[in-house]
Amino acid sequence: LPEHGLWDHEIKLKEGARLKFFKIYYTSQTQNEELKRYLEENLRRGHIRPST
Repeated sequence: LPEHGLWDHEIKLKEGARLKFFKIYYTSQTQNEELKRYLEENLRRGHIRPST
C-alpha cells in the first residue's frame, strides 16, 4: 500500500447496517439484450467467469 498522504479518506460504516442494492443507472431494453448476449458469449468462451 502507498504511504499515508494529506488526502487519505475514511468511510465509517454503521454497525449492523445493510447494503442497499439497486440499479446504478437506467439501461434500455436494447442495451440489456446486448449486455446479456455479451455476457453469455464471453462466459461460454471462458473469457470471463461468474464472481464468487
